[in-house]
Amino acid sequence: ITKKGRILLRKYLGQATFSLLRGDRILGPYYHRKVAEGMPAGKAKVASMRKLVKMLYGAAKSREQFDPQRVYQCAG
Repeated sequence: ITKKGRILLRKYLGQATFSLLRGDRILGPYYHRKVAEGMPAGKAKVASMRKLVKMLYGAAKSREQFDPQRVYQCAG
């Protein structure tokens, strides 16, 4: 992870992502699949952080309520 950008934002994003990495949570399957593919755990966590940011941005951009069922489905 690069040390650029807002430190507190990166810290809080990491904490929020860490709580969602369990197997039954929304980012759990994604994280565990990346680790199973051979990606180091730290790098998989950063990839999960990026995915969380993209999900939050998409929800804010569409101004719709967050729906966990749409996370892994194509909207098109």
